[in-house]
Amino acid sequence: MNPLYWGALGLERACLADIEQKCGPFDPDVQPHSGQLRVFDAAGELQKTRQLVEELRAQEPVERIVNTLLLSAIKEGARLLTIEPDALGVRVRHTVGDSERDHLHLPTTTLEPMIERLRSMAQVASEAREGSFQLSVEKRRFLLRIGLYHTVWGERVEIAFAAVPNAAA
Repeated sequence: MNPLYWGALGLERACLADIEQKCGPFDPDVQPHSGQLRVFDAAGELQKTRQLVEELRAQEPVERIVNTLLLSAIKEGARLLTIEPDALGVRVRHTVGDSERDHLHLPTTTLEPMIERLRSMAQVASEAREGSFQLSVEKRRFLLRIGLYHTVWGERVEIAFAAVPNAAA
């Protein structure tokens, strides 16, 4: 990159001397503590991903959608997953910490099958509005509480996630 652009972007070019001033001289014989490094096992992660894809392909489409939504919410650390119909379709949102963000927008035809799937997972009767079930993901167990609420465009689903302490899957 042209050095003139660095200044325009408010950046300065770094060199080894700058790093040595902040961190001390470079010593190739000094190795970092082994506890600080995390070795990424690409082959293992690829194998896990392939197994997950095969499991998802074996499922019905609605099961695939619901399971993917629940897994992605757990992996992002969401405390609340909201599935809400609106004028244009079905909006899926995650609440992570204090921020709520749109995750996905689905066609309206997916709403009823997803609600039926969640009702069967939580064993909620058709007239009931609340239920819960447990889910194990990567040797961790989560309690999912489901709430169903009527809206103008259909039922809205809120799923609250809570980690179950000291429980191995």
